[in-house]
Amino acid sequence: MRTSDLIRHAGVTRKTLRLYEEKELIAPPRSLDNGYREYDREAVERIHTIRLLQTIGFSLAEIRKMI
Repeated sequence: MRTSDLIRHAGVTRKTLRLYEEKELIAPPRSLDNGYREYDREAVERIHTIRLLQTIGFSLAEIRKMI
């Protein structure tokens, strides 16, 4: 799925998505020939898990170690 689809389904901003990529919390997307970035469906579930763990009080560094 493309970036716009992912942020809509996962309920995050583009900035948050890039942060999760930078912190290696989600797998990097594939780059398509047309320049679009394509994520697998697992990325939505992963982001939902990250968001849940953040609401419980875990830091991104702690979450990275868990997943």
